[in-house]
Amino acid sequence: MKVVNQYSSVNDLDNIREGDIIVHRNGKTAIVVKIQIVCAKGQKQYFYKLKNEGTLFIAKSQMA
Repeated sequence: MKVVNQYSSVNDLDNIREGDIIVHRNGKTAIVVKIQIVCAKGQKQYFYKLKNEGTLFIAKSQMA
């Protein structure tokens, strides 16, 4: 089980895989069924599709 929020490191976010159980900042838990990572406009954007819970979105600034 992995805790995920806006303060999670890029390394932690990159290591989440489909099938992992994550805990949202609101305390709910969900299984990741699909992951999309987009690099755009100086940000790395993470979209985690969650089983029966919608999508979790986290944007992290890319460091130079």
